[in-house]
Amino acid sequence: MEVFVTAINKLIIIFLLVLIGCFAKKKDIIDDCFIDKFSGFLTKIVVPCFIISSMQLSYTPELLQKGIVVFITCM
Repeated sequence: MEVFVTAINKLIIIFLLVLIGCFAKKKDIIDDCFIDKFSGFLTKIVVPCFIISSMQLSYTPELLQKGIVVFITCM
């Protein structure tokens, strides 16, 4: 459950960044060139960092079992 809460918190941060970006675009604070470069930065650097930081947990056998179930389900 702790992983889910952490992931939701990271997604809320990303959603707030998107809202700020929409507001800045509407007010002509940023242009299309900036949007292209910044969206690339978000998708290539920020999102993977959020994923890695949300998975920083101590090892437990129960966590390994749940991870195997998730992996098999995804396959």
